[in-house]
Amino acid sequence: MSATANALAELRKKIEDNRKLLQEQEHALEVLEKMMGIPSTQGNSLSSIAASSSSVSIVLGELDGAKPTLNAQVSGVLSKIGDQEFTAGHIESALNRAGITVNGQHPRARIAMVLAKLQENGEIERTVSGTGKNPHRYRVVPANVRELI
Repeated sequence: MSATANALAELRKKIEDNRKLLQEQEHALEVLEKMMGIPSTQGNSLSSIAASSSSVSIVLGELDGAKPTLNAQVSGVLSKIGDQEFTAGHIESALNRAGITVNGQHPRARIAMVLAKLQENGEIERTVSGTGKNPHRYRVVPANVRELI
């Protein structure tokens, strides 16, 4: 009986872990669809989203002929996210969809460094401190709240 109870507990844990993973993936899809100006639908896949969405290319495009910094590119993505939670992975995906490649061996780590700096400046807040395979989650602090701080 104990072995059966353990098996059931393990199965419940696996189901819960898969449910969390699915929710994170659905959330990432919603964020990207919102950023690209595409109405949210369950049938859309990320591969079908055009990389050259006008709203993203305007925000992430070159500024005054000079190549924008990674800080500017991440800030451009954040301006389109609104009040939704996001991770460094979401930002990386959005940049890739816009045709922007983050240089370096560990692009997500560079993005995480930018997010940490934005958190220090009070522009974003960490909503979930990640550990292991679970990444930190962030949310943009509204401008009116930033003024109060």
